[in-house]
Amino acid sequence: MDVNVTRMVFCRAAVLISLFFFSASLISKAQSSTQPAGTPRERQEETQLLGVLIDEVRKLRFTLEQNSALQHRSNLLLARIRHQEDLIHETRSDLRALDNDLVELADGARYDDETDELQDVESQINETADPSTRLELVHEYNGIKHCNRR
Repeated sequence: MDVNVTRMVFCRAAVLISLFFFSASLISKAQSSTQPAGTPRERQEETQLLGVLIDEVRKLRFTLEQNSALQHRSNLLLARIRHQEDLIHETRSDLRALDNDLVELADGARYDDETDELQDVESQINETADPSTRLELVHEYNGIKHCNRR
């Protein structure tokens, strides 16, 4: 919609500027001709026409300035919206990652591996006859058991 308004304003500006130059050329041509000067009424009409054209150019300039300001504001708003959308996307990604972490923590199979490891070390302790190796296995068993409590 802004593009259509901008096109309309520029088309109007082009028409007004071309009318302005056309009027100015007619006036300069009339003044430079060797014919006697026109009647005061013709001069008054030309002056009024030029005044109307100048007013239209001023209105056009004002409209273009307003359009430029509004375009700048809309660009700022769009940039803010894009930034907020990026933050929302990032937050959603973080939330999904946290949900996946919670699912992994709640998974019972995770603790089965640790229980299996404890049972393996316990069976090695029962099968080992060497006291020094057995002592090392007992320390390993206690370390694993301590880690599982956390």
